[in-house]
Amino acid sequence: MNKRRGSVRLGIQICISIIFLLLAGCTEAPEETGKGTLKILTYSQDSFDQMYENYFSIKFPDVEVEVIPISDNLEDPYAPVSNEQLKSKVERHRPDLLIIDERNYAKSSSMDLLYNLESWMAQDKVMHPDQFTPAAMDWARKFGGGDIYGLHPEFTTRVLFYNKTLFDRYDVPYPTDGMNWEDLILTAQRIVESQGDGDNIYGYHEMGIRNSAGLVNVISWSDRLLAYNYNLGKVTINTPAWNKAFTLATEAVRNGFFSNLKQTSTQIDGETYITKEDQENNDLFLKGKAAMTSEGMHLLERLEQKSPSFDWGIVTAPAGMSNPDMDTNYYPHPVMAIGANAENKELAWEVLKYFHGEEYAKVRSKLGTSNLSTRAGDKISKTGIALDTFYQRNQIHDKHELYVVDTHDEITREFYIAFDKLREEKTDLIITGKLTVDQALQAIQSEGQFLLDQAKKREKNTP
Repeated sequence: MNKRRGSVRLGIQICISIIFLLLAGCTEAPEETGKGTLKILTYSQDSFDQMYENYFSIKFPDVEVEVIPISDNLEDPYAPVSNEQLKSKVERHRPDLLIIDERNYAKSSSMDLLYNLESWMAQDKVMHPDQFTPAAMDWARKFGGGDIYGLHPEFTTRVLFYNKTLFDRYDVPYPTDGMNWEDLILTAQRIVESQGDGDNIYGYHEMGIRNSAGLVNVISWSDRLLAYNYNLGKVTINTPAWNKAFTLATEAVRNGFFSNLKQTSTQIDGETYITKEDQENNDLFLKGKAAMTSEGMHLLERLEQKSPSFDWGIVTAPAGMSNPDMDTNYYPHPVMAIGANAENKELAWEVLKYFHGEEYAKVRSKLGTSNLSTRAGDKISKTGIALDTFYQRNQIHDKHELYVVDTHDEITREFYIAFDKLREEKTDLIITGKLTVDQALQAIQSEGQFLLDQAKKREKNTP
């Protein structure tokens, strides 16, 4: 770890400790909590200390924590692990509590490594499914294969922010809930075509999109389109649905409805960072240069802090073509589960209950997290803005099979990089008019299949 990153992490830990202790000092004396040793399977001792050590020292002072790293890769503790590696680690160490991501939750539940929480939740007033948002329960069951094997205290999602002042200036109707990407592009087109010479206003800009291929990915992901099935060794990109996504994205960029500007970043000690200055420079929406953007709570907080010179509003993020009621931008943070063969299930349940209770949600809110709570109830931002739009969609995508795929880390990573590069190259050729969408998809299909075949051969010959 470089010294700069280490000092930043230490500073954050100190700030969290001070704030949490101040908050705890304003509350009543804590109730007596459990005792014993809790084996926790998570990414690393470092990640556990950053996120949870302070809470355990205050809420569970008599609990001794033994952290079991998921991966044996010390340089990259977040590196993907195979199904066999995950199963072996869980069966060998028998963790009481797992703090994992959605991929490992889907894998673990599919291999019967987790304890079913349905009956305990049904009998607990605080943890009853009705105490959580419908989306959180829908996600837990879909990624758990039908039942709840894990819970997540927080999540992120996205909404569509729009500049009311620009819409009023150009006499364009405001965006509405339930719009899909085609609707959004038509709206962006009206903004661009209604402005006068020299305005240079984009209809839509999204900071996370760095090129035209990125826009294709965002549109296709809203329908959970699969470019390939790695396990089956099949590229599946040359389809009508993918054709639609490529057509929408490339025409929007080529006609100037969406921005395709290269975003700035800063190099520090050989690593790329997006500094506060970079973020402000890249944020065309906050600068009043784009009529719409999709983002999460981070942008809402910046808008609250900056008090921009324009009025703004939010509606649901652009949806996929197949199901406008489904939230495809939903990401849990993190997933907590109890091991199927845990020795201390009751203690693990007590800990899990705290991190999914009202007190933890209030503490996290006061600490300034940009994540959203999965607890049911009224949702209001610090400055009184209703957050209902973030919670409006109750259905979560059901492509959990994406996360159960067993992969050979280095080989699959190289394939992903090569395939993404191929897709970017062909998308750029569409933008410049050197290839049609049909031609580009045919090329990606054939050349991508070759790359995948080569990866599977290498995987077969690698122990």
